[in-house]
Amino acid sequence: MFIVCIDGGLGNQMFEYAFSLALQNEIPEVTVEYDLSVLDTHIHNGYELERVFGLKLKQCQLKEVARCAEFVPKGIKGHSFLTLCYRLRRYLFGTKYSYIHPDDHTIYYKKIFLMDVLHSYYFQGVWANEQYFRNIKEKVLEVFQFQGEMNEQNRRYLEEIRKMTSISIHIRRGDYKESGSFLDASYYIAAVRFMEEHVPNPVYFVFSDEENIVDTILPEAGNYSWIRGNTGEKSYIDMWLMSECKHNIIANSTFSFWGAYLNKNKEKIVVAPKCGFANNRNSFSCQEWVKL
Repeated sequence: MFIVCIDGGLGNQMFEYAFSLALQNEIPEVTVEYDLSVLDTHIHNGYELERVFGLKLKQCQLKEVARCAEFVPKGIKGHSFLTLCYRLRRYLFGTKYSYIHPDDHTIYYKKIFLMDVLHSYYFQGVWANEQYFRNIKEKVLEVFQFQGEMNEQNRRYLEEIRKMTSISIHIRRGDYKESGSFLDASYYIAAVRFMEEHVPNPVYFVFSDEENIVDTILPEAGNYSWIRGNTGEKSYIDMWLMSECKHNIIANSTFSFWGAYLNKNKEKIVVAPKCGFANNRNSFSCQEWVKL
């Protein structure tokens, strides 16, 4: 059995699920189940793949997590005592062979697909490199179909996006301040300049979690429209609207990566930052995207 941990916000969960699809595609004889026990609803919106895309995952038993992972999941009897035992075992004998965790979430580890199918493994990480699922892109696009309906305001946004030469701009600041991972104005100035040189009559639709900073980041020249009102459990609507734009300028964010990835415009131009998030080597991007 292969167990894939689902954790983080929507963008992270999508990478983790796409990674699991790649495992099933490359190693079809193995059974893949999921661990949702580590999701923190205080930080993000909990498990979002079902609400947003209608995906119901087969959850593994907690005892299987405890057997394969390097931690004891909450809900296991004697959690505190067993956690101490795990720490001692790890100190004496090192990390379990069955616990697979990447040093860098943005690096493609090809050896992942060479795992011994006779053993069980626990995969914990974001696996934020599209090379994992490059060979099954159509499958990924098929499963990530947005569910539900937009409200009247978002339907108006969508109408404008579809009738114009629309370019999404994602500016993420709020939860990136602590790590210092947010992008400065120079990136967005260069990205807008690139689009102005390659796209006729662009109209920019700006998505940001901190509106009062936007005017200090974007170039003064530009036709901008701000997308507002999609917060909390409705945040995914922003990703949906990004995916409907003709072109995309993304942040170093898994959320805006997917907004651009799900954009089905065959002529799309996507501008992504060269720099990654925090200490990651690579940014969240595809090989063919423009890196600035």
